[in-house]
Amino acid sequence: LHRVDRRQRQMCIRDSNNAVQRAVSFIRSNLTSRSLTLSAIAGSVGLSTSYLIRLFQRELGCTPHEYVIQLRMEHAKYMLKTSSMPVKKIAEDSGYGSSSSFVSAFTEKVGISPQQYRELPLG
Repeated sequence: LHRVDRRQRQMCIRDSNNAVQRAVSFIRSNLTSRSLTLSAIAGSVGLSTSYLIRLFQRELGCTPHEYVIQLRMEHAKYMLKTSSMPVKKIAEDSGYGSSSSFVSAFTEKVGISPQQYRELPLG
């Protein structure tokens, strides 16, 4: 009986890892969409939003929302350093509905404005 319980637990852990991996894949595929919501992510892997949040926190140490913000910031940083695109376009391409919400989020997370980040030397 003890071995069955352990096997079931291992299968649940493997299934939850798989669900998180599928959710991450869905997030990456839809990162620039402003309609990327917790409900959409949970629906893509067939889980409730609350269970998906718990799995993310256990497996990745953050919520799905925090993960999306992190990826969007990384994308924006890359675009700021490698393109001359206006900040407004980078905001749109990073999934933000407005440049002001993007600038606020970026400044809060990074500590400087997108324009200041762009002007920093590489390295």
